[in-house]
Amino acid sequence: MFVAKVLTLFPEAFPGLLGQSVVGRALGQHWALDVLNIRDYATDKHRTVDDTPYGGGAGMVLKPDVVAAAIAAAKATAGGHVVYLGPAGRRFNQAKARTLAALEKPLILLCGHYEGVDERVLERAVDDVISIGDYVLSGGEVAAQVVLDATVRLLPGVLGGNASLHEESFDLTDPATQQPLVEYPHYTRPAVWEGHDVPAVLQGGNHAEIAKWRLEQARERTLSISEVSNTSVTELHVNDFSIAKSFYTQLGFNVVWERKPEEFKGYLVLAMQANLLCLWGGSDVIHQHPFFKERPRNEWGTGVEIVICTSDLDVLYKKATALGCVVEALKMQPWGLNDFRIRDPFGYYIRVTTAHDIRNPRYAVK
Repeated sequence: MFVAKVLTLFPEAFPGLLGQSVVGRALGQHWALDVLNIRDYATDKHRTVDDTPYGGGAGMVLKPDVVAAAIAAAKATAGGHVVYLGPAGRRFNQAKARTLAALEKPLILLCGHYEGVDERVLERAVDDVISIGDYVLSGGEVAAQVVLDATVRLLPGVLGGNASLHEESFDLTDPATQQPLVEYPHYTRPAVWEGHDVPAVLQGGNHAEIAKWRLEQARERTLSISEVSNTSVTELHVNDFSIAKSFYTQLGFNVVWERKPEEFKGYLVLAMQANLLCLWGGSDVIHQHPFFKERPRNEWGTGVEIVICTSDLDVLYKKATALGCVVEALKMQPWGLNDFRIRDPFGYYIRVTTAHDIRNPRYAVK
């Protein structure tokens, strides 16, 4: 049985909403909840759990000895994976919920309060830090309930059927990009309500058309709520989309969408993991564009290096080697990342490297 343990200064906050609906009905059958009061592990007569911060500043900080003792108690019987709920953590998402649901040892959630927890105990006794968003809460209890609700509902037997799990927001995956999608719109009876009809495609009974409509709607919704748009896009000018698709799909890219070549209007969008590649043209008519007519073709990409980041570098290297397009072999670079270089069928020079955050100066060329 999945076991969750919550370390908090406010044990009366649990189970709270976790005791309701499907998650609440599963409590005791498919998962167990143990709540520990951090204050019980204070050693002085006043049961002090916090103190003023070194260096000054407002607020109080939870003491390392008290928090460490609470964590040790929670891990005493079966160990555990300790997660601190704080603003400096990685953003919680559906993928993380699936990871937590697959734990084979207890999930221990540490709820911060006041100004937070002494950093020394976080460094020594905490396995992970999770944030549920870029805003300030009074404590980690609300965040703990969010994490547990999202995690517990993924456990076997908690929901009625696996189909309902796989068709929910962020468990849907775009077949073209392999990126998570939010869920498509839902409708129920009556077919007409206050002059608004249920979409005809949902009433027609054609399951292939329904699936196509739902995918399109999920894509549109996902794009509409995306907080970050593409402020910089790699756009390559090519004269044959069929060659481009053959080459890049063999490397692992998927076609997101394509507009057939018509004068200068052909456009092809490819994606792999977080990489977007946009191809423009699609026919020899691109050579008539004024910019390119004035320059020799071998000057189009002079000095340009396209960088593709991937978490599957070895896999891509094998694919590129099989395609015979590698121009510089895979090796460790002075800035601490492995990479290799390829040339595509149109002469573009491409560096394929381990996924990283280029904003970090440690990756600057040394």
